[in-house]
Amino acid sequence: MKFGKQFDFHKIPEWSEYYLDYRLLKKILKQNIEKLKEIYANRALLLKQCNKSAIYKKKKKEYFSDEYKVMNNEKHTGYLSAILDQDRSILTSDQTEEEECFYSFQEKFIELVNIVNTFFKSKYNDNKTEFECLKHNFAQKKNEFLVSNFI
Repeated sequence: MKFGKQFDFHKIPEWSEYYLDYRLLKKILKQNIEKLKEIYANRALLLKQCNKSAIYKKKKKEYFSDEYKVMNNEKHTGYLSAILDQDRSILTSDQTEEEECFYSFQEKFIELVNIVNTFFKSKYNDNKTEFECLKHNFAQKKNEFLVSNFI
């Protein structure tokens, strides 16, 4: 049996609105994975196109040629920097979309976890209060028993 079905099966009906919405998180996660796949596919395509461009090939060829390294040592870093900047701009072009995918899931997850956490804190406090009452009642009954039987 899959986790989602097991999860639903074991829920306490009165508490169902306070459970983590597993299906919603799974849906958001799947949507974000699809979005990320698209972003990465576009990025790979851009890099491939960039690597095929004549200017880019020429710069790379010049940069990696031994003559160029010896004769233009001071410009050597500039070309490398230009090539790396071009690659970097392609690799980071969709970074904000990538971050949005992560943050949209994270925000929803935190929101749902806070609902669960608030509920369990209230249950904990209720049980703690009840325990304190029982403890007090027990101590009282114990004293009454001792007083009535041994005094």
